[in-house]
Amino acid sequence: MYGASAAGRRAPTRFTLPAPQRSDGAPWRFRTSDVDRLGHVNNAAYWVPLDELWQRGRVRATLEYRQPIDVEEAVVLIVEGARVWLVVADEVRAAARYDEIP
Repeated sequence: MYGASAAGRRAPTRFTLPAPQRSDGAPWRFRTSDVDRLGHVNNAAYWVPLDELWQRGRVRATLEYRQPIDVEEAVVLIVEGARVWLVVADEVRAAARYDEIP
């Protein structure tokens, strides 16, 4: 359907953000309202921990959804500087990076 307007260009689909260097972090719980009827966390809810961490100035954020998170899974939030990961059982489910805008 979009082939003509894409003119042969393809969207990149590989992950660009690295894995965390450490495995320890803080437990993170999603709210009941963040979950759909099938028990999956809504994609918009992945932004919540990022928004809580960076409440200063203007930033450009990159967020990669790698695997879904179900409501019953134990999630660990790992923060290293301007990078954040949501991890379940040592598997990165989402990775994010903030770049400050002057």
